[in-house]
Amino acid sequence: MPDNDAGSFTDIIIDGEVYGRALRTHSGVKPVFVSVGNNISLDSACKIALTLTDKESHIPVPTRLADLETHSERAKILAIT
Repeated sequence: MPDNDAGSFTDIIIDGEVYGRALRTHSGVKPVFVSVGNNISLDSACKIALTLTDKESHIPVPTRLADLETHSERAKILAIT
């Protein structure tokens, strides 16, 4: 686990290879897990995650909005069935 300070991180290493990073976006909250995609470094992905995180949540805004939309759509589907 990373230190309790915002921006602290711990690399996730499996068999000597870095697969991602546990990143603390705010002090005292659960870390988010960041991994790389196509043509982006782990450091850049973490900087973007920190930039896109606001005071309302510990997860980046696009991820939070997608999660909220998923809950909304799930409720609609369950109401139909």
